[in-house]
Amino acid sequence: MVPPDGALCGSSLITDRYAAGLRMKLEAERPNLSSGTNIEATATALANDWDLIDKPRIDIYKRKYMRRKIYTSGGVKIQWSREEILALFEPSLKGVADLLENQLELASVKGLTVSKLIVVGGFGESPSLRGRIEEVIGGKRNLIGTTIDTIWPHEFPTSAVARGAVLRALNKSDGPSRISRSSFGFLRHEQYLEYTEHIEAGVKPARDPVDHYDSVYDTIWWVIQAGTELPTRFETEAIKSCHYFPRDEDRLICVERLYSSPRKHRSHFQNHHPENEGKHSAFLLSYIEVNVSEFKKEFPEVDKATAGPRMRVSNRKIRVVQFDLVIIVEGRQLKYEARWPSGAPSPEAVRIRKQGYVSLAPSFVPGTE
Repeated sequence: MVPPDGALCGSSLITDRYAAGLRMKLEAERPNLSSGTNIEATATALANDWDLIDKPRIDIYKRKYMRRKIYTSGGVKIQWSREEILALFEPSLKGVADLLENQLELASVKGLTVSKLIVVGGFGESPSLRGRIEEVIGGKRNLIGTTIDTIWPHEFPTSAVARGAVLRALNKSDGPSRISRSSFGFLRHEQYLEYTEHIEAGVKPARDPVDHYDSVYDTIWWVIQAGTELPTRFETEAIKSCHYFPRDEDRLICVERLYSSPRKHRSHFQNHHPENEGKHSAFLLSYIEVNVSEFKKEFPEVDKATAGPRMRVSNRKIRVVQFDLVIIVEGRQLKYEARWPSGAPSPEAVRIRKQGYVSLAPSFVPGTE
């Protein structure tokens, strides 16, 4: 047997390098950015998009899917050269290639025949990494003179690894805990005085046009706080999210918004309150839309706050859609999920499950798996 070995060259470091480069480019564009733009928050949001959308598709050998122009929410263009993108990938690709070369050499010295190379993990799906591995083993023969076959992640669907590195352990339950550098929370619509923070903030309630209750709009319930140690696998307790619709409304579309910030925050303050603004302000990171129109007749009807016994049912009743919202951390990926019905006793009892995904790479210290 050849002793196992490893190297600090995972795909998360590619994202770390991308985020660092973004910060430098955004600083250079500061005169063109909107007043009060948070460089760190903007870089984190853009890096998340790149990590999930662009990075898995980039093939540095074919210049495929190499998007070199991105835009901030304010329309400022950030441009990357092909050489800069190659420089993001090269240290990780070289690290994997060197590790593989060393392992093959050790096997040869010990007289071991290597017939197959098994690649697992999210990074194993990268066409850029695939090209580099094929470069390493393409011209090699094992001790019996045959080529070395490669088995890629998609060839063994039983693998449950979502993101990771070459030859990474399939069982991550004993992986190291990580410290999140970001907070994550959901935008909320709360009834006035449901939380004491409403009084502390001196907020003036507004009457909701649907349920007629005095309400506080756009508060944030922070579910994960910056500085929290997160296990490799982690799921938050469910929080309830209610959406109200007129009784005769046929198009029932619910939107859940995920906010993030590089610092800790107290919950139940509005997103424009000083608690959520300032040097490190909260920002919209991602959102999902859930169309539940086909289940309209299954949602309960309740009275409006101003309902009276003599009012017609059509004027008195509204429909309520209630979800469970959870955040699930799996390795370096954050998944947020809306589930209906709320309080389902088992996963099989969940009839609607809408998910959004965010990379946690920019939210951990470099090198964290």
